[in-house]
Amino acid sequence: MKTGLASRIDSIPLNNVRNENELMKRLLQFLLLLVLSVFSYCSSRAQAIEVIDPACSAPGRGSAVWAARAKVDQQIRSNRRHALRPENLSPTTLGLNWSAQARLPQLLLRGPAGQAARVDSTTAIDPVAWQSLLTVNLAAAELSWIDSTADSATSRFYRLTPLADDPSLEEADDFLLLDHDGKARELFYPSNLKALVVATAGDSIDQLDTVIAVLSPLAQTYGTNEVQYWVLLHDPAVKRSDVASRVQALGSNFPVMLDPEGWGARALHLTHAGEVTVIQPPTFTVAYRGQLDLPSATDAEPPHLSVALAGLTQGKPLNFLRTPLTGLKLAALSGETPSYSRDIAPIFHRHCAICHQPNDVAPFAMTNYDTVAGWAPAIKNALLSGEMPPWHVDPNYGQWSNNLALTPAAKSALLRWVDAGAPRGDGPDPLAEQPVPASFRKWPEELGPPDAIVTPGEQTVKLAGVEPYRYLFVHSPNSTNVWLRAAVILPSSPAVVHHYLVWPGRIGNLSTDPDVSTYGVSLAEYVPGVAPYIYPTDSGFQLTRSNWLTFNLHYTPNGVVTNDLPKLALWYHKAKPKKTYHLEGFGNDTFNIPPQDSEYRVQVAPAVTFDHSIRVHRLNPHMHLRGKRMKFEAVYPNGTREVLLSVPDYDFRWQVGYQLAEPKTLPAKTRIEITGAFDNSAQNLANPDPTASVTWGDQTFREMFVGFIDYVD
Repeated sequence: MKTGLASRIDSIPLNNVRNENELMKRLLQFLLLLVLSVFSYCSSRAQAIEVIDPACSAPGRGSAVWAARAKVDQQIRSNRRHALRPENLSPTTLGLNWSAQARLPQLLLRGPAGQAARVDSTTAIDPVAWQSLLTVNLAAAELSWIDSTADSATSRFYRLTPLADDPSLEEADDFLLLDHDGKARELFYPSNLKALVVATAGDSIDQLDTVIAVLSPLAQTYGTNEVQYWVLLHDPAVKRSDVASRVQALGSNFPVMLDPEGWGARALHLTHAGEVTVIQPPTFTVAYRGQLDLPSATDAEPPHLSVALAGLTQGKPLNFLRTPLTGLKLAALSGETPSYSRDIAPIFHRHCAICHQPNDVAPFAMTNYDTVAGWAPAIKNALLSGEMPPWHVDPNYGQWSNNLALTPAAKSALLRWVDAGAPRGDGPDPLAEQPVPASFRKWPEELGPPDAIVTPGEQTVKLAGVEPYRYLFVHSPNSTNVWLRAAVILPSSPAVVHHYLVWPGRIGNLSTDPDVSTYGVSLAEYVPGVAPYIYPTDSGFQLTRSNWLTFNLHYTPNGVVTNDLPKLALWYHKAKPKKTYHLEGFGNDTFNIPPQDSEYRVQVAPAVTFDHSIRVHRLNPHMHLRGKRMKFEAVYPNGTREVLLSVPDYDFRWQVGYQLAEPKTLPAKTRIEITGAFDNSAQNLANPDPTASVTWGDQTFREMFVGFIDYVD
């Protein structure tokens, strides 16, 4: 038969179980939740009432970066105020020489140390013809710059303008992209680095060779313990496998991320092919920006990227902060500003308003232009960082009937609209005029009226604190043996519900270990914001007339005493279906994750093997706070391999079951390999304790590694 986690299968949370008492309101607060709203919401709750809620108390990446920025910003401004006191100031002057060796203009910059200044140039004295050439922080010694961008024009003019703000405070936006190996890379993750170098290879894969050739010697000097190097490629015509082959041929280990829509470039404000930006964690501000392959005017003039890296790794201030950009403009950033009425509002209505509606789980309702325009900066952040929509599948593998992802075109349209200032424009407001989309909190209309409705009775949820799991028993309503074609459970008060599970039998918590609960094979489930799952049409779940039903209820107090009435609806087949529906979990409970390990790999061993043919309908990875990624891969009897599901950016806040658009038939003796990794480092901001060794357990400060497979046979 099957090989899997047989000895501990009763301890595994089956069918989307969220067995984390510590998790509290995490899922509720992140259901189609824009990241800025979470931090605001958690803060307001914390001020209003003391709630034991580690989900709120654990900072997100955005909040941690913004806090670091505020601290550094205050320090830098204070230092500048002191350095630029009137008694410390010297005149700011711009001198000009002719370099006989380079046959180019040489600029000489003088002024008070620490004063930021911008050099503009033009070939004609005209108010609109000036273009920014250089941005510097002046030093005690004179700064020299040879203008290698000067051409054979008969005249060239320069001006020096002191700046009120420090250019090094320019902020980069977070973004998440997959690299050429399919690994998730998020900008705000490597907060322990001294510098993160991100270069764009432009719109053609042929430019990749040059970029890697320039970065490689720098990486040998400034290694990956303190500095990392990423490359963005905006070529819309290449596949990931093409890039992987090219990177391998070049002998490079730099992650190259396909960014055909320019999302990473937009987050970093990159505009030219061959442009490089040096990001300084933990504030993730732009320390340096320039052209990667800008040639030195003389052998004595050092490459300014190298100088910037030397300064950041040695803790020394940088003088040249922005140098000229000479590459071609990136085509990925082109495009007209979309119309709110025609383009933007329909995207919100179709993809977001199902949860962002009045009295539902999201913190604001997308009911009109004014609301979404007010949330526009948060919307941009959520889109770029992958917070929204909540869909974490690698698009290279599989097609999914419950796909929540926006199309690249739709996501880019939203970003262009936000960057343009979220204009209202002309035309009607579809969000205000169209009906609110049907909520997940209704019986599926396609099933018709239920054959039976069962409830364990009204439940009272306390004001605050932790609610233990409730195990309630109700006799099944069927007087004869039946086959279920669907079972759907819904709450009356979703704001306090973390999850529901229902399984056949009278099975409460039999565990003597408070960290390991008892679960059964569930026939129905509810998690906020996730559409009810309906069994495949030709299959069913048998329920005998003598069955009891166990209701496993997990509530999360939200500061108000609340009553909730769970209702389970059952639909019966008129005759025995052709197939039997199964949900099984296969896991690894023997792992021991070392402290500070950011890449602890784990797998289900031995691999899952069926001795008969099955038809897979749904796959669901389950880990806790340290979960990083999980992959399901089929190894067929003839030795060929196929990735069924890859979740490279696992997020414990979303326990999604991924439903295949076309069920996958696996022949007998197919082996399913389930592999993944945990992140127990301090860079995982959800990590309860990076210094702890972590083993299997129920609570979120422990871990689980389980792959669930829904199938029929």
